[in-house]
Amino acid sequence: MLARLVPSSASASLALTRARLHAWWEGKDFDAKKLLAEQAAAQRRIAAEEARQDPRLLALAALWGAGRISPFGAGDEGEWLEDLSLESQDLLGVVGLGSEAAFRSLLERHPGPIIGYEWRKQPRLTVGSLVDDFMVEDTPRFACEAFDPEFSTLPKDGVAGLLVFETLAFTYDSSRFLKTIFQAIAPGGAVLLVDYLKATGTIRPSAFASAWAEANLQSLDALKAGLEGHGLRITKSQDVTKTLISQVKERLSTIEPEIAHFIQTTNQRGAGIAPVHELFWEIETWRARLSALQSGALSANIVLAKRS
Repeated sequence: MLARLVPSSASASLALTRARLHAWWEGKDFDAKKLLAEQAAAQRRIAAEEARQDPRLLALAALWGAGRISPFGAGDEGEWLEDLSLESQDLLGVVGLGSEAAFRSLLERHPGPIIGYEWRKQPRLTVGSLVDDFMVEDTPRFACEAFDPEFSTLPKDGVAGLLVFETLAFTYDSSRFLKTIFQAIAPGGAVLLVDYLKATGTIRPSAFASAWAEANLQSLDALKAGLEGHGLRITKSQDVTKTLISQVKERLSTIEPEIAHFIQTTNQRGAGIAPVHELFWEIETWRARLSALQSGALSANIVLAKRS
């Protein structure tokens, strides 16, 4: 699964033929597998760099730090792994993380294979370059696949542990998605959901106006009922709202002096005004989301559930 390479058929075939003829002409051995791997790695690097120049990702990196798309859970990857209780060679599945920095942290902490399932195109392309940074005997220890939580399926009993990050809050058919999660976890495995939940009160629409999808928030009780209804036993439920509030307040209070530098650097790289618009819109959205968190209308939660 993790060693899958997907070269562009026409260009790869032509390059392969040219390389074969060149090797024959020079009297050298020809290694098609090595050439294909090099081509795939080059394609991943190009796609990752192009994605990093996306105005939205530039703005998010300016706000939350290089390689990150959210303040939620930053630096907590080690705790997540401890909760999942994985063996060193277990396969970890990760849904919706979308962050180079967070994926790198997980890969550095977990020596086994990791596969990412991403429902957002730009983040998926950026993390693709990590495939080449984490290898075991010329075999990738990391892979990333496109995934739609509304329609996609995951390999049955495919992972020992599953991390689901900021995905359930943007999934309309939550029952189907929870069934997909249950089927993907091997017996005895666990899922850790890191997400937003609604409580009581009003959440302004602008609180999620810059999100990658329209929010479909549910309560903690509804989430617990859904997990248990699909055969997943809850073993931990932690409200991390106060921590998130602290992180967001601190960052919003320090970002203003950096905006001028951001405008200058984006102009220098020829990115235009779009990243600046994205940054201001993201700041306004997070002010509204912060208000909902502080009022108690919205909460940030970590829920651990195990499959028997």
